Amino acid sequence: MLSQFPFLERIQFQHHCLIETPIEICETESFKASCPQNKVVVMTTARYGRMRIGRCVKKSLGYVGCFADVLPQADRRCSGLQDCEIRMPDPEFDRTAPCLEELKTYFEASFQCREVMQPPKPCSLGGDRWIISGLDHGTISNTVTRDTNCGTEQLPLEIRAFPGQRINITLYDFNTPYKIHQSMQYDDVTHVRCDEFVTVLDNHSKSTRKLCPGTHRISHGYTSTNDSLLVFFKKIPSAQESKKFLLEFKVIGCRDIVPPEGMYFTRTAEDAEIGCRRTSEVWSLACVQGRWKGEVGNCSSTFLPEILHGDPQVKKLPYGVTVGIILSLALVIGMVVLILGIIFLKRLQKGACADEMEDGGTGAVEMKRVHDQELHVCSHNFNLIAANPLEENLTKLHEDPMKDNPSNDYAPIKFHTFKASMLKQEDCREGLLAHDHVCPNKTVYFHPQVQQQPPQANQQYAYHAATSPRLVAHRFKEGDTVVHTCGKDRETSLYDRARFCSRDMKETSSVTLSRKPSFSMNNSF
Repeated sequence: MLSQFPFLERIQFQHHCLIETPIEICETESFKASCPQNKVVVMTTARYGRMRIGRCVKKSLGYVGCFADVLPQADRRCSGLQDCEIRMPDPEFDRTAPCLEELKTYFEASFQCREVMQPPKPCSLGGDRWIISGLDHGTISNTVTRDTNCGTEQLPLEIRAFPGQRINITLYDFNTPYKIHQSMQYDDVTHVRCDEFVTVLDNHSKSTRKLCPGTHRISHGYTSTNDSLLVFFKKIPSAQESKKFLLEFKVIGCRDIVPPEGMYFTRTAEDAEIGCRRTSEVWSLACVQGRWKGEVGNCSSTFLPEILHGDPQVKKLPYGVTVGIILSLALVIGMVVLILGIIFLKRLQKGACADEMEDGGTGAVEMKRVHDQELHVCSHNFNLIAANPLEENLTKLHEDPMKDNPSNDYAPIKFHTFKASMLKQEDCREGLLAHDHVCPNKTVYFHPQVQQQPPQANQQYAYHAATSPRLVAHRFKEGDTVVHTCGKDRETSLYDRARFCSRDMKETSSVTLSRKPSFSMNNSF
């Protein structure tokens, strides 16, 4: 079965009707038929005479089984109406004379209530037409079209099926006085005079068919060539307003299948084929009671080799899918580049720190700062030169190491302005102080015993480690400047060994400086 193809599911319309069993109506009694709202009476049987011994006939008297079929008379008085009544005895029924006049007769009848469709609202010129779609069965009463003005020649009714299906029209004429025929053939040649009830216009072939009253109570009216019909009812003259008829439509055939990507669908009236575009695989289907029956395979596995080999006839991917794939690849590539860049920077940073540690620096300053970050600060790319640390007096800093040709005991100093929430660098040498020429009025570190004012702009100095007190715990303020020193070209000097690479600075509400005694200063002092 085709349960794996959801588009093969057929919309079902349930037509409900109430079927009554035949009931006996004796002399002086009345036959009453009544249906709920939006339903009308359709007589199914009507006989008058002495059908059997029962409630109305107690003795046969040799005359049981004589009767006349009075369905046409009952149709004219009941069918197509919501309710009706026939009283016994009835002169029209008596004229059929099925039995001896001296004998009692009775009426036996059955009926059903058939639902008739109602427009969503009354129609008016210049308004929308009444359109019926998505249903496979329905009944329309001429009394409804007369009362709502829908389905007239000016505002015809449109009946729509699904593509591939057709619409069959059947006419129920409750006005014929002739013998009842259950014929499903329509022959307009037999009608000399045609006062048409309904006109049907085929939207595809543009052909028109007039449905006229005749000798048949139920007659086949028309079968469309496509999935759409226009129907309009002729306005019955006031003298014939009692005429009632129903128009029944049924959707026949199976709807067209919309095949999946890479498949095709072809059909005749009741048979179809569905197959793969790139291979010779084909599956046959049969239309049975409005549903396709058969088995259908999957073409996706057969598409793969041709797609891989670049068959130019294979359909390209939709534009949206292509854009999505490109964006996904770009995102993946960007993430890979970002991750590799982070790894490279971390390795470069660790390498620089390792170089400094290898250059003799074993001392450390433990620092804590505000903000939840960890900074790894190393002393490379510096732009100033410190004074000779072996001299006891203050010496002006050289600004260009290449121009001033410093000796091995000169050390570069890196300057960074300290903000209250961001600590970047720290002094790596014991007791060394320096002033930033950019902010000459702000100090670097405060010593308890030494509170000198900073020099003027462009006058940068360093204090000798032996003559300066040790650094103590101190809270930095906005605008403080921090220095960081290191050696030159890996050449070792006394204070080169005091350098360190700061690591793992943790969060706190204040900044704390301390020293780990990792080397001894026993040289040249």
